[in-house]
Amino acid sequence: MHGGYEALSGINLTLMRSIDERTLCCTCSVVLSQRENLEMAMMLGRTALAMLLLMTSSAAYAVDGIFVIPNDNADKLGLNSEDVRSQVGTAIGNELHVGDQLPFLSAMATAADLSSAGMGVDYTTSREQFIFGFSLGGASVVSDGEMATMTTDASVSGEILPDDGQAVHATLMVGVNLGGFLPETNYASRLSVFFNVLQADVPTPDSSYSANATTLGLHTQLKLVRSRSVGWSVWGGLDFTTGMRVGQYRMKMAEELPVEVDAGLVTITWRSVGKYDVTANNVTIPFEVSTSARLGPIGLFGGTAFDLSLLSSATSEASLSGNIVAQYVGETQEVHLGEATVALSNKAYGRSMTGRLFGGVALEMNPATIVTQVNYGIGAGFGAHVGMRIAY
Repeated sequence: MHGGYEALSGINLTLMRSIDERTLCCTCSVVLSQRENLEMAMMLGRTALAMLLLMTSSAAYAVDGIFVIPNDNADKLGLNSEDVRSQVGTAIGNELHVGDQLPFLSAMATAADLSSAGMGVDYTTSREQFIFGFSLGGASVVSDGEMATMTTDASVSGEILPDDGQAVHATLMVGVNLGGFLPETNYASRLSVFFNVLQADVPTPDSSYSANATTLGLHTQLKLVRSRSVGWSVWGGLDFTTGMRVGQYRMKMAEELPVEVDAGLVTITWRSVGKYDVTANNVTIPFEVSTSARLGPIGLFGGTAFDLSLLSSATSEASLSGNIVAQYVGETQEVHLGEATVALSNKAYGRSMTGRLFGGVALEMNPATIVTQVNYGIGAGFGAHVGMRIAY
């Protein structure tokens, strides 16, 4: 099931221009979530300034919280002010997912959950009593929305946010196999308990933003059918795993965020300052059935799962403003073309239920085992992680 969307707060600016009377009318509506802090006051201050500039400018580009206010320098330099408005507005919208904000956040929520699936559990390692390990991995979920901003013939230099929902998680885990303490004939010897936790900065594909991830999980694994050994080969039997995994993935944009547009002989740059945070939270109960096999040091495992999300959501908070400048090819001097502001606050929900297939390979080098796992959220996306397990 797909998630839903919720607008917590936003600022929408409507422009009406009368060609005959040469008048400009602005209406501004503000809907705030229940918090009146300094940060929102600063955002409103920037918007008020934008409105004042709008009153004194010839026209403006305003789409979904993007306010582009050019000055007269564009026309003086031979640049069409309409092109400047549309190109800069489109570049900002595409790079920051303003036009498809809610579908992007929904994909981020689902990716944050999928990226940590299976990290805190062991499916194949030969263990006696204890197992320790760590894992690092991520997931990608395709957004089901389309950009709502305008299109332009100009090209954008580089990418800021990922095109789809993406998240990275890392965790430390420990497991206890009760079979190491009790006779094999005891029913409790079929149980293993796993706990994982970590909060850390995680790698990102672009230096324009940083990310921090938190994982917490507690799982119980019941061996429904005991393993069987034949010479060098071992069939791991049939396992049922359930529990709870909790996670948070947070992206923070760099304090200075340039958006560049290559318009032929001219490079137009929006140099913004402020904040843009995206935070995804998840609480999920997985129900998994898995099996494994091992031939010598090489192990294979796989299974199917049903993930029930008690919480899967992502929020965005943005308050950015800055100057627009132009620079001709081969020249060092920049010309000020105007200002642009982005102000938004949104919330969207990920999937509430997801079917999942998973599988992986383990290479045992007693006592350490290198493990890789791939997850496929049916109709959602893919995730993968790699880690190490040490068994005693």
